[in-house]
Amino acid sequence: MDWIGSQPPAVITLIAFTLCYAVAALIFGITRFLSRMRAAEGLQAITPTMVTPIGVIGGLLIAFLAGRVWANLDNAITYAAQEANAIRELDRLAEEMPPTVREVVRRGVQTYVIWVMSEDWPRMVAGEGGTIPPASPGLLNALTSIATYNPEEAGQRAVQQSALASLERALEARRNRVLLSRQIIDTTQWAVVWAFYVIIMLLIGFVHISRPLANAAALWLYASTFALCLVLLLINDGPFRDGGYTMGPTLLKQLLED
Repeated sequence: MDWIGSQPPAVITLIAFTLCYAVAALIFGITRFLSRMRAAEGLQAITPTMVTPIGVIGGLLIAFLAGRVWANLDNAITYAAQEANAIRELDRLAEEMPPTVREVVRRGVQTYVIWVMSEDWPRMVAGEGGTIPPASPGLLNALTSIATYNPEEAGQRAVQQSALASLERALEARRNRVLLSRQIIDTTQWAVVWAFYVIIMLLIGFVHISRPLANAAALWLYASTFALCLVLLLINDGPFRDGGYTMGPTLLKQLLED
């Protein structure tokens, strides 16, 4: 599923619906074959009420995964905004520092943003995940310059503390987004989801084993519903990973353009 999730949204949609319909067609063929055998009489004893509890369990599983995916998406937006805002605030505070410190901080901010856009973010999207704690070129020089700066006035000391706090928030936000980029639906979870799908489809096929038209319609409807859920999960899972919906360093890029 990792390969499918790394594709563009249109390709993910095509693959997901193709797989779901292929399983539905296979199960329809199996039930049509069994309907001509004596085993069909025993399978007809399966009632639709048996599908309900298993369907509820499958629905709860999808809801659990979807809740985590949406939470990760919200956190991704938050961390990207926090990082950009902290860097912007640090750049603003540099205006109130002595010229020597101001130059080092501004150069460090520019170096950091360029590094994130050209190296750190692409590595994260590719799944390499970056380093924790980060090397963060540029910000380390800015940190050293700010920390060694010895202000004489209370107002300057407040600016220094605010700048250090902004720098710390930027590093923390960057650390959080790198950690978040590693949180995706793993192979075991996908295997369980597909197992539930196959089991429910088999039950639907057995319930309608003597009614081909109803069987085909029920299998198609459930396959379509499951495929839609699958597409939503695959497209939005891993907003900091390649494929589907991928967040870019747009907010940081705006800092260079301003």
